[in-house]
Amino acid sequence: MTDLRDAQRLIVFGGSFDPPHLAHVALPELVRQKIGADLVAYVPAGRAPHKLDQPQTPAHHRLAMLRLALADSPRCVILTDEIERASQGLPSYTVDTLEALRGRLGPNVRMWLLIGADQWRIFSQWKSPRRIMELAQPLVMIRPPDTAESLSASLPQEAV
Repeated sequence: MTDLRDAQRLIVFGGSFDPPHLAHVALPELVRQKIGADLVAYVPAGRAPHKLDQPQTPAHHRLAMLRLALADSPRCVILTDEIERASQGLPSYTVDTLEALRGRLGPNVRMWLLIGADQWRIFSQWKSPRRIMELAQPLVMIRPPDTAESLSASLPQEAV
């Protein structure tokens, strides 16, 4: 994996990764190539706020599985910020992670937030969605039955 300091164009991709699968590896890499980003920063959730009703594999196991899944992916890095916050009993919010990244990387690094269509539909329920969009441009992965048109019809109010 590559050092985060090498990136001037960074895709941030968070998730439970419980377990990580081929799409978690292949799709972000395709997006990275398509937009010319330097790196994909994987951010395993400490405890996903929108999945509190679901059992979750312990963070250290999910992190180990993600490391194995990405072992042959040279243009990625794994950030444990959210796992570390959760281990201290703190909530795990994307906006906090992006704020911390902006502080570490400075104002000149371009960031995108890669999310699935399911998360885009509830994006307005996330903590500080407007601030998230100031910090990182959302990129939405679409899978059937969704289309770009159906998702733009459900555009979160904060994105308007």
